[in-house]
Amino acid sequence: MITYITVCGTGEHARVPGNMLNQVAARLGGQVDHHDLDYPASIACFNPYGDISGVSEAESRRRGVANLAAAIRATPHLVVLSGYSLGALVVSDFLVAKARGAFADCMVVAVVNVADPGRRAGYSYGLPSFGFGLDGQHAPWPPGIDVYQIANPVDGITSAPADSPLRVVADKIRSFSITQQGAVEWFDDMIAQLNGQQATQIQANWWRPEFWQAYAEAPGWLRGYLFDGQHTIAYGRPSWFSESGHRVNGIQLAAGAVAHYA
Repeated sequence: MITYITVCGTGEHARVPGNMLNQVAARLGGQVDHHDLDYPASIACFNPYGDISGVSEAESRRRGVANLAAAIRATPHLVVLSGYSLGALVVSDFLVAKARGAFADCMVVAVVNVADPGRRAGYSYGLPSFGFGLDGQHAPWPPGIDVYQIANPVDGITSAPADSPLRVVADKIRSFSITQQGAVEWFDDMIAQLNGQQATQIQANWWRPEFWQAYAEAPGWLRGYLFDGQHTIAYGRPSWFSESGHRVNGIQLAAGAVAHYA
């Protein structure tokens, strides 16, 4: 028996069957001792309760790390961790701190992250890797932990091109709730910001074809996140390949990775 600890994404309710990682846990049934971590899952007003005074991303991550360490210490079993989106950043923060000497008493055997905004280039399970996380590549994690990164190659949160101009506004992009009203207005505002950003950089970069390509592609990446479900429902589509070569969706792939340790 292992303990499978999941950390949900921005605005998701813990312990609700429909959240991304609880769907993974449901496929495992009684194979694991599942614990869905309680933490704010908040970036200011974008949180599970629509609270306009919700805590910041930094505070969500700080509390998430503290709660995660407590949950690991509370179980007698080996631990596998999973984070989705903001939850993956919590998992990463914990592992970065552990690599630097903290949480020496917290043993983790594997990490199965979904749509990690801090994913490193080259880490992708079930599909070739494209780009890396919009927040940049995370600092080193401890050696000896198996890592499975499930990344939709057209999800701009986890698979952004290295030179994407969206990296400059990553915090604003991730803070937007998929269910927020005014999506079209927000999209138009972000495009205006990108146009202004491009204008300030043209003089230094006009001769670089990749500069023009990056700005030409940016609205498509943004639209994929906001309107096309590339960061959400795409992980329920059979776009990945299992180790046996069968087409599976991201949720099935994650469950299969966790099952290796059950």
